[in-house]
Amino acid sequence: MCYSTPLEVSAYGFSRGDKSFKDLLYIEDLIILKQDCSPQYTTMDSDAILEYYDKLLDKDIPLQRGTRVWFHTHPVMTASPSSTDVDTFAESFDGPDWSVMAIISQTDDMSARLKITTPLAAIEEDIEIKIDWDSYPVDLKRMAMEMEGWEEE
Repeated sequence: MCYSTPLEVSAYGFSRGDKSFKDLLYIEDLIILKQDCSPQYTTMDSDAILEYYDKLLDKDIPLQRGTRVWFHTHPVMTASPSSTDVDTFAESFDGPDWSVMAIISQTDDMSARLKITTPLAAIEEDIEIKIDWDSYPVDLKRMAMEMEGWEEE
């Protein structure tokens, strides 16, 4: 996602499950929806987001598995959140009790910020991104097949 285009791209992280918080933070897939992109920003299409939410609900998949982690790329800058990123995260993810903003950069830098919201306070803390390299060969095969489909579109 990060190296395939010079544009910023957004995606929802789709988690392994919802049995534990650890499962919710283990991202198995990135869901890329229709969006407007430039080298400096990315904005997901509102209708595409609603359709995605509907698909999750139709399949009885809890929304927290597929809508709480926002990934996006920084093609030419570090993975530090910009003021636009901070504002987008605050505005677009203000409802859930927890959410994550993750940034991947072409500078091989990554960052993630966990936000936990309670009725009394909101806490934000940077968290580490770990890659499950043991699953990488299987994922690489799947991604190669998906990339062929993307190129045809």
